[in-house]
Amino acid sequence: MKLFKSHRKIALFFEIGFVILLPFLFKTSLLRQLFAFFNSSVVFMFFFKFLFLLRAFLLLHILLVVLVNFYNNVIKKPSDAKNVNIKLLKTSVFSCFIICEVIFMFIPQSQGNVEIGYGQAIWGYYYDRPLNELNYRDYSIKERSNKHKKNILFLGDSFTRGVGIKQNKNCFVSIVRAKTDSTRFEIFNLGKGNSDTKDEFNRLKDFPVKPDILVLQYYHNDIQPVGEKFGYYKYEISALKKVVGGFVYLLSKTSFFINFITINVSVKFIDSKISHEYKQEIVKSYSDSRCLNTHLSDINNVIMYCKANNVKLYVLLIPELVNVDFTENICFKPIKSFLFEKDVDYISIYDTVKSYKPNQLIVGPLDNHANEFTQTIIAEEILKSVPELK
Repeated sequence: MKLFKSHRKIALFFEIGFVILLPFLFKTSLLRQLFAFFNSSVVFMFFFKFLFLLRAFLLLHILLVVLVNFYNNVIKKPSDAKNVNIKLLKTSVFSCFIICEVIFMFIPQSQGNVEIGYGQAIWGYYYDRPLNELNYRDYSIKERSNKHKKNILFLGDSFTRGVGIKQNKNCFVSIVRAKTDSTRFEIFNLGKGNSDTKDEFNRLKDFPVKPDILVLQYYHNDIQPVGEKFGYYKYEISALKKVVGGFVYLLSKTSFFINFITINVSVKFIDSKISHEYKQEIVKSYSDSRCLNTHLSDINNVIMYCKANNVKLYVLLIPELVNVDFTENICFKPIKSFLFEKDVDYISIYDTVKSYKPNQLIVGPLDNHANEFTQTIIAEEILKSVPELK
């Protein structure tokens, strides 16, 4: 009997270990790498779903063990009222936490590009479809290689990918595809979250299909990696905040429920300050001629590639939708001037979106990406601005 109880304790120990470790693996970047490695295979998807269901089952099993233990040691063997109330409180809190943990394992929430946000990773698992050979949110590349059609490549970051949009057909690239002549054009989506101009240029060179028309999507934070090299985007944080922040970060990685609370609370009470400081760093980046010229050199690499390969280039300028005037006046002014100097056409949605409130344009309070309404505006502006599509 003692040996049997010992085995049960060891099994329970491994169950708790698995329950804690699985969320550490469930990080957006790692998940994307796994998707790419396994080529988004159906087998991998089912395996990942099996792991999730197994964790949910183990959580419920742990809950059952706790409740049985409470029944055997408290209900059947009542002690003094004070101890009973304390044990009842502990068991109730633990039971509620376990139930919430199971529930929030399956709740998707678009949180933008939050790397630590499990809600965003779950959202991607549910909605970031289809995924092709190179992990783009698009259809198979091999099946659409046609020498008799003109190839249009949409190159950009999470806006091009359509983060926050549940159905791929409602992303602006797909809307443009649906409204163009499929017998003449083949459209490819090269959108990748957290991508900057330098990374986009490298992905363009490596892409197996060469474009006839390239639409380069530009966002104001494309300059950030360059700014970091010049010493910007380094925020002073006190030792106490580092310790507390590190502990909360570690805790949020062990639990889907705690992670959900952490992300939502941080956005409401912390992000406003961070956003203000971040905007100051953006202003410094665009105001520093060394930083700006280095960034413009990255853009110029794309321009030179297009000229060398006889590719018609358009630059799609998407403003920060919660503050379109800031982007237009501070960030896009030097970019437009540079594009004009290089004789490159740009596509702007500023005049259309400036009359709308931010909540009419963005996905939600946690995600400032373009919603379906804004996706339609972007698509219509592209169709209007690219004469080759008419």
